[in-house]
Amino acid sequence: MRKIEFKKIKVQNFLCFGEQGIDIDFQNYGSVVVVTGKNLDVKDGDLNSSNGSGKSSIMDALLYGLFGKTLKNPKKIGVKDVINNKTNKKMSIEIYFDNIKILRSRKPDGLKLWQSDDKIFTEATELTRGEIKQTQDMIESILGLNYETFKSICVFTDSNT
Repeated sequence: MRKIEFKKIKVQNFLCFGEQGIDIDFQNYGSVVVVTGKNLDVKDGDLNSSNGSGKSSIMDALLYGLFGKTLKNPKKIGVKDVINNKTNKKMSIEIYFDNIKILRSRKPDGLKLWQSDDKIFTEATELTRGEIKQTQDMIESILGLNYETFKSICVFTDSNT
């Protein structure tokens, strides 16, 4: 299996992340990162609660950016539900790994793919195909993994068996 080195993820209007979004440069961290959170919406009770602070949404954003699916069962969270419900505006996820850039969006729906050894992502380095499915197939070919395999290898939840 080949090594995949994720470099950066930028997320806007996805699940709990609104217009301000998040921008994580993984190159600023080591190979193991502990993500902690603080739920600022807690009105009563434990003000140090990290439940609902968006920690899991980071992995959901990575999965959705790569595969167009979240970790949660599609019956619990459909494709329309990934757009932040407060902004209800264009959702976008940019993922950078190795020499690849992926941009997935909703409202309007889109999937773009670039490959550049110089990390210059322009029309000349774009690999996007006519339909989203064709571009998705190309992404999975580059990764060497599909959604189920990636999820089984990289995501550990209380539902893993």
